Amino acid sequence: MALIKQETLPNGVPITYWRIVSITSIVNNQSIIELAGYVNEKARQDEQKSIANPDDGCDVYVHTVYMPIEYDPALSIDSAYKYVKGLDGFKGSKDA
Repeated sequence: MALIKQETLPNGVPITYWRIVSITSIVNNQSIIELAGYVNEKARQDEQKSIANPDDGCDVYVHTVYMPIEYDPALSIDSAYKYVKGLDGFKGSKDA
């Protein structure tokens, strides 16, 4: 599961492929969505290949965003994606 949404970072790097890396819940306090952005889907695939074969090496630019939200003990990957897609910066994003 991932999202396609073009964004140019302040440093000029264009990011188009976004995926949720993790969901953390601090009981009765807050939930946190960790979102990683890549230049494109191929960059994510290259990262996956380098994890599987570390000797091959890979240099992938990853932009990570942490989104603290109201505590939700039932927060799932699906509901996290729905939340992110509802944010102003991700409206109009497409599922990958």
